Amino acid sequence: VDIPGATSLTYDPSALVTTTAYRRLVYSTFNGVQCPSNVASAASNIVTITVDPNAAPTVSFTSGLVNNVLCDGDAVTFDASGTTGATSYQYFINGLSQGAATSVATFTATGGTISNGATVTVRAFSSSSSTCFTEGTITMTVNGIDGTNTINTASSSQTICSGDTPTALFASSVTGTPTDNVSYQWQSRQGTNSFVDITGATSQNYTFSSPLFTTTGFRRLAINTVNGVQCSTESNVVTVTVSVGPAPTATLVSDQAADTACDGDDFLFTATGNASSSFEFFVNGVTQGPPSAIATISLNLNDNDTVRVDVYPDLGGVGCPSQESITVRVNSITGNNDIGGIQTICFGDDPALITSINTPGSATGSITYQWQSRTLFGSFNDITGATTLT
Repeated sequence: VDIPGATSLTYDPSALVTTTAYRRLVYSTFNGVQCPSNVASAASNIVTITVDPNAAPTVSFTSGLVNNVLCDGDAVTFDASGTTGATSYQYFINGLSQGAATSVATFTATGGTISNGATVTVRAFSSSSSTCFTEGTITMTVNGIDGTNTINTASSSQTICSGDTPTALFASSVTGTPTDNVSYQWQSRQGTNSFVDITGATSQNYTFSSPLFTTTGFRRLAINTVNGVQCSTESNVVTVTVSVGPAPTATLVSDQAADTACDGDDFLFTATGNASSSFEFFVNGVTQGPPSAIATISLNLNDNDTVRVDVYPDLGGVGCPSQESITVRVNSITGNNDIGGIQTICFGDDPALITSINTPGSATGSITYQWQSRTLFGSFNDITGATTLT
């Protein structure tokens, strides 16, 4: 039967539910005469469109990932098990078949198979013998990090003495793709424990804010965030080794009673250690020379200066030292101690008051006085009871 309106060179059928045959009639009309006049001779060959009686499946297809974001290098399993009306499945990546149709409703893409922007398609067939299928497609985003997430071992691996503060750890800079939103998180562990985040350590490099007493491993996570999904890479591990070998017991004594000397006097300090020890002396944290076998030092100091000795277990300052320190006091008087009143008197007369011209301004301790006298060529001797200012 004629198809109403179907008078073009080609014909685009509408949806079919029944197997249908088609042919085309061709006529030439000239001066009111149509040729051929016989319908049979005007007809083309016949083509038949066969309708599969099975309904096309309804596809459910998921990657199981938030916003279909995949961390670079990870494997991912796609799931079509929620599809209805299907008995077999065929999978494609960017249009390339990943194998023949199978009854398995899941497909695992191994790490590195999926690139950013890749499309993954499932083709669900209604029966094993049917050519009818429905497709579902997912476009994937691959969250990656470009560059090598590396801690510089040359400057970062170190051995320190217990209680010392390690030098900073330096690491490379990286970028993220397809959106560069990289952040960092430093982690540490002791022994074979799990790595844990270091609170606040989110910079490219890590600077220690406190001493270290235990050998500790460090690594850095580089984290890129895309569409709310975080993906990270782990750096190499560097170890800060804390030396806990036996150290000699350090002692330090001065030759001044109560570690107090008069202004201008020197202190002689003597340290002790083991038979093979070496000694390094410091004043207010400033070294007075390299470690040596000499265990004594003479120093002229100021009030409240601190003298420290580091006693190393070996000659040449090898190994971790033990320490001992002393804070000294220097007894000093400021200002001039001048008296006045040169007098000439008659024999037997009572001299006038001998006064103080300049009174000492201050002293480390408390100021007391003692008057002395002598005859022309004699020695000065204390005047009993003469301990006042005048």
